[in-house]
Amino acid sequence: MIEPNIKGGYILLSRTLIESQIFDKPPLYLKVWIYLLSKAQHKDFKRLKRGELWTSISEIREACNWYVGYRKETPTKKQIYTILEWLRNPCKWNRERTEKGTMIETTKGTQGMLININKYSFYQDPKNYEGNNQNKNEETTKELRMEQHGNNINKNYNNVQKYNENDNKEDLTLTTNEALELCKYWETLKPSESICKHMATLKMFIQKYGYDWTEEAMKIMVKNKNRFIPKYIEVILEDWYQNGKYDIPKKKNYQKESTFNNFKQRNYDFKELERKLLGWDSDTK
Repeated sequence: MIEPNIKGGYILLSRTLIESQIFDKPPLYLKVWIYLLSKAQHKDFKRLKRGELWTSISEIREACNWYVGYRKETPTKKQIYTILEWLRNPCKWNRERTEKGTMIETTKGTQGMLININKYSFYQDPKNYEGNNQNKNEETTKELRMEQHGNNINKNYNNVQKYNENDNKEDLTLTTNEALELCKYWETLKPSESICKHMATLKMFIQKYGYDWTEEAMKIMVKNKNRFIPKYIEVILEDWYQNGKYDIPKKKNYQKESTFNNFKQRNYDFKELERKLLGWDSDTK
């Protein structure tokens, strides 16, 4: 069975990354670096060249947050600024000066910050890596190029109808339909917002946790956060998955009938019964 292509495209990471300076830095450095690589243009698009992206410190802060339980942790402006400064000139902070050059170049503009990732084309070309035999399988290379062309990171998933037109009909499974239903359900909760760009995430949640749990987690998120946060939903679902989720029925307020051998017992007036046994009722007559 042929697996469907992974939507959203991909980036290449060299194995030598674990031997580079950034791997010795705090984890947030690597997280910001991977985010920039993922958001950069994989080919020229409008006014952006391959390896460039428009962003801002506030956008990077929001994209690189994380959760400790249900508590959201967001990096400070100073942390992001320090990381960008280091990426602009890693050698400045390296006493041994073992590496040369910069990783990014930044330019301020009206739309925010224009970032150019240096040598993006070189590091994102499979031909430049050892072990990549170009003549081993020409068909594989052809499919790889087609996938690069098809998975344009600038696709707009904000419209459900457009998603259906672009989606492969053979891949329109029950999970996809359920994910679309969740998109429509979200519009009933937040009419001004669409979450169709999160289709892949919703499908993953449904496959692992089920439709009902995902829908209930969305209700909780709207109540607590009033916006769609995939990580927040995942924390809720994973907590239910790991620790168990139980729907405790409400207790009914009723008294159990007293029975003996499936016969309903009579209600006795024990004072009257005592009088009859002692013969007191006959004395009063």
